[in-house]
Amino acid sequence: MKTKQILKTVLAIICGEVIMILLITVAQEVIVNGVRIGASPLQDIIIGGTGTIISGIIAGFVSTFIGGISNRIPAIGLTILVIIETTLLIVLEKINNPIWFDASAALSLIGAIWVGYYLFQKLKNRRLNSEEKVAL
Repeated sequence: MKTKQILKTVLAIICGEVIMILLITVAQEVIVNGVRIGASPLQDIIIGGTGTIISGIIAGFVSTFIGGISNRIPAIGLTILVIIETTLLIVLEKINNPIWFDASAALSLIGAIWVGYYLFQKLKNRRLNSEEKVAL
């Protein structure tokens, strides 16, 4: 991998993570007042969870856009960061929910990151295919 591609990949992971953190904070702390099972109303859990999934999709999409169409490393990097963060929160007992709740939220977020990656791939391929048809 060339230096330019390495820098783009690192930038993609950083931007994806920052976007994800900001959007999740808005979804879970601004729009609703925290998401805690047993303490938050069901609609807050649904809204916060949906916002978290949308955040992951946007982060996956943006990181793929920055990192390049053939580069899976930004999505892999974001996945690893979610795993590390969730593991640390559980090990350091910083979670306010049952482990199954936070683990399933992390898995949903990882899935959303890959949906964002896939959406970017599909849109880019569609655009490339339409350009090929115009050229013919």
